[in-house]
Amino acid sequence: MPGRASLTFELDADADELPEFGELPIEQRTMLAVHPMEVGRRAAEGREFPPPEPLPPGTTPEGRYFPETGYSVRGAFWTFYENLLGPWRLGAAISPEMVEDIGGISMTVQYFERGRLEWHPEYQVVQFAPLGRWAWEQRCQAQ
Repeated sequence: MPGRASLTFELDADADELPEFGELPIEQRTMLAVHPMEVGRRAAEGREFPPPEPLPPGTTPEGRYFPETGYSVRGAFWTFYENLLGPWRLGAAISPEMVEDIGGISMTVQYFERGRLEWHPEYQVVQFAPLGRWAWEQRCQAQ
C-alpha cells in the first residue's frame, strides 16, 4: 500500500465565542474549532484546469455538483468523499478528474479546496494525497 497521506489543520481560536458552541456535541465543536487548511488550492495555484461539465446542482447517488466552482465529484472519488467527511475535510472540487504523473506513476487525481484525491491503480484504492507534507516542505523552503 502507498504511504499514509497527511492532512494539515489550523485552529480557529475564536470558535468557542459562538453563542451555541457550548451546547454542541464534541464532534461539532471540534469541526468548528479545527479546519483543514486549503492546501489543495495552494497546490493547484497557477494551474489551469479544463472547464467543468455543466451538471444540475445538488447531490445525486452518482455524485455531487459544486455550484461555487462548477466542478463535480463522482465515482470512486465520490464514495471516498462522502464516507470520510468530504465537505469538512476537502471542501468543494476545484478541478475535474484527470491523469497526472505522481512519483513516476500515472494516476487519476482530483483537486479540492483542501486537498487532492488520488486513485492508486496498483492497489485499486482512493487515498488523500500527501499535500500536508508538501505544504510543510514549501513553508520550510521559504524560510
